[in-house]
Amino acid sequence: MAQPYSSLGMKSGTHDNWERLVGAIFRREDLRRLMLGNDVDTESSSSASSEQPNFISFSFQQILQATHNFSTQNLIKRGRSGDLYRGFLQESAHHVVVKRIDVRVAVMLEAHALELECFSRISVDDLSRFVPLLGHCLEGHQHYKFLVYKHLAKGDLKSSWSKNLAAMDWSRRMRIAVGAAEGLAYLHHDCNPPLVHGEVEGSSILLDSNFEVRLGSLSQVRAQERDTRIIPENGITRFYMLTSPSEVVNACKAAEDHAFGTSKQTCAYDVYCFGKVLVELVTGKLGDSDTSDGTIKDWLRETLRCISVYDRESIRGIVDPLLILNEESLEEAWAVALVAKSCLNPNPTKRPLMRHILGALENPLKFVKGWTPDSTSPRLLTSISWKLMELLATRAKSPHVRVQENLTLA
Repeated sequence: MAQPYSSLGMKSGTHDNWERLVGAIFRREDLRRLMLGNDVDTESSSSASSEQPNFISFSFQQILQATHNFSTQNLIKRGRSGDLYRGFLQESAHHVVVKRIDVRVAVMLEAHALELECFSRISVDDLSRFVPLLGHCLEGHQHYKFLVYKHLAKGDLKSSWSKNLAAMDWSRRMRIAVGAAEGLAYLHHDCNPPLVHGEVEGSSILLDSNFEVRLGSLSQVRAQERDTRIIPENGITRFYMLTSPSEVVNACKAAEDHAFGTSKQTCAYDVYCFGKVLVELVTGKLGDSDTSDGTIKDWLRETLRCISVYDRESIRGIVDPLLILNEESLEEAWAVALVAKSCLNPNPTKRPLMRHILGALENPLKFVKGWTPDSTSPRLLTSISWKLMELLATRAKSPHVRVQENLTLA
């Protein structure tokens, strides 16, 4: 489990913090390599390096050569946390992505201090869930620092969707959904306190050459604050660890944001955004829900109306017409749509936990197995259902857990 996520002093010490965090991350990797020893066989060393690249300190000259002096032709996009450039390292013949951070811009520097601290809190074994950080360049330019990432062949899900549409069959879409859910479940449940991604959308889900998912856009990751966290218990919501009137006021404001799903510092917000991604995977309309345009909101509202626990066939009205689905795949699409709808519940306290979502996506047919349309009290998407899904997921991995096969979700 990750160590506690400490707060950063982001004023006069911001630059020092950034340097300190970079050093800590790369020193940790050096330590790991020393512990492994130098007599590792070639095959295992090669395998390890493909999953967990050795962090490198690049020279400024290497960065300039790789990006053709930061040519506009190499520019991928400009962002709040830095500008991204395509690069090619001549020495290793590797394609990379270079992020240029302007240390004079406080918000940019803060975002990357947080991103680096996020990397430092992720265990080595779990780094494979996230975009691979290869190294850094801290010297050579007064105003800029650089981070170097592995280039992922398929790019981000949103921008590469149309280019790879023929390859986006239902099986691959399911793999993408599960991969993204695994990364988010790690942030929410394996980090202490829970980490909130804050930018869950198609552009933050990156794909390698095999369409395996790596979560990116980690510069917005924040710890879910303890003093403003809302904990539902048996229908009762309580605040805890509030010690002063100002904290109570801040907590009430956070509660209001939380109740209307507007706070970006809650895991429930990540769940809501992930629900939109699931809708996009089912409908094939990638990126449509990213905007706040009124027609897009209307489209999402109408789409959700077609997702019913009573009627599996209604899913045919929204499923991507390019998909070729047999009866089993159609049932899976229905299950995923039901998961998405529960993620998009207007009440954040009624949204499922990320680990339950992951269990449902790993076992979509079991998620709907036992559902009876004739039931007088359909409550498929209750907390009991989600806990059952977690149990089913555990059962699939362990022969010692016994669950009644025909248990009706209620």
